[in-house]
Amino acid sequence: MQLRFLVWLCLFCAPLAATGQNLLLHFVPTWGHQPIAAGTYYKLPSDDSLQFSSFRCYVSHISLAVKGKEVYSDANPYHLIDLAEPQTMNVLLPQIPKYYELRFALGVDSAMSVSGAYSGDLDPEKGMYWAWQSGYINFKIEGSSPLCNTRRNEFQFHIGGYAGKDNALVQVTLQNTDAPNEMTIEIPLDKWMQQTDLRRQNTIMSPGTEAVQLARQLASVIKIAGR
Repeated sequence: MQLRFLVWLCLFCAPLAATGQNLLLHFVPTWGHQPIAAGTYYKLPSDDSLQFSSFRCYVSHISLAVKGKEVYSDANPYHLIDLAEPQTMNVLLPQIPKYYELRFALGVDSAMSVSGAYSGDLDPEKGMYWAWQSGYINFKIEGSSPLCNTRRNEFQFHIGGYAGKDNALVQVTLQNTDAPNEMTIEIPLDKWMQQTDLRRQNTIMSPGTEAVQLARQLASVIKIAGR
């Protein structure tokens, strides 16, 4: 009986055992599966074009899971990914256990938005914080296109909001049975832009229904590169 219990305990705990290895995540905004570059023009399905001047987003509460059960949580809950600073696009998770699922949120949760404890990547000087009432900007995507009837043909998507129906925090779950120790998380802006009519929708600078919709659309296209 005691031996049977020990065998069961070993099998139950096996997925929780640390592999002694690290997991390096690369968060990469792409167009046609290629990393985007600021100032480069990209072709839309309509034969019009656009270019990006900036891409910034918060990736938060990264965790790993086995069969739906969390087995690892990132000690640093918040990471600001910035196209202009390539080093920020890499996140290292040390001493990971075996895992089959990667989870994270796109944005900053409501508790942190109103906590008043802002430092590091959450420092308001990073330009990603509106105010206590509105909280953090979960992601910024800016650029220009001839389709935009705006000053300098610019588009500006500042997507955030944490309260009630305006909560734009979105969860991403990626299945990965291969469980490698290095992984590229692709953020396909071409797929996201296909869902956006820049003639009609090109400037969002506050929380609201449109912001929530665009956040959900971005989360829905995020994938592991090569899948």
